[in-house]
Amino acid sequence: MGAMSEKGAGKSKVVLVDMDGVLADFELGYQKEVALKHPDIELIPLEKRTIFNSDVQYASLHPHLEDDFAKISEQPGFFLNLPIVEGAKEALTVLDKKYHVFLCTAPKRAYHNCVKEKYQWVEHNLGFEFTKRIVLTKDKTIVQGVVLIDDKPELKGCFLPTWKHVVFDQPYNRKPSEKFRISNWTEVNKLVEYIDSL
Repeated sequence: MGAMSEKGAGKSKVVLVDMDGVLADFELGYQKEVALKHPDIELIPLEKRTIFNSDVQYASLHPHLEDDFAKISEQPGFFLNLPIVEGAKEALTVLDKKYHVFLCTAPKRAYHNCVKEKYQWVEHNLGFEFTKRIVLTKDKTIVQGVVLIDDKPELKGCFLPTWKHVVFDQPYNRKPSEKFRISNWTEVNKLVEYIDSL
């Protein structure tokens, strides 16, 4: 590896942070679009969201609209306009003081809007410097780090990951598990203690 930059001096651990559902409020953005496009449909309350993919759960209730639900997150402006999760920016500042922080996010298969807008979202909400630390990959097991903070219940790929999966709490990932979990970003100090213990 190359020489450590002055900014990274003293940092020895890499912390990976997912974007959608962890930094960007995907649920709120998706519900807003469902309400706009299908005002006659009853929204699924957040606490009753039991399936990771929003479109899949909505389609299970309204099969005739399956394609419509799938296309919501593919439309221009969807990712760019997602609200930031409360406390996310402040928590990243705390983590960035101690660790090498990278954003590790999976693009959609229909990537044409998603990829560009993820970069734009990061610049707008977190600042340009963080655009240099975006890792886009469908397989997060290929990325090295000490922890990956992610809302997806299970993360699988080609390799046994070097990171520990820290579950960022959402209703669809609450099956009993021994994985370390944080309820929201107010628990960043609890997260720091856990990372330091590894």
